[in-house]
Amino acid sequence: MSEFYIVKYTIGHHIQQQTLLYQKEQLADRA
Repeated sequence: MSEFYIVKYTIGHHIQQQTLLYQKEQLADRA
C-alpha cells in the first residue's frame, strides 16, 4: 500500500513539474 502511495506521489510530482515548465515556456513565448 505504501509503495502504491509513493508511485502515485512521484507521478503527481512529475506532472506538476511538467505543468510548471509548460507554463514558463508559454510565458516566454508571449514576452
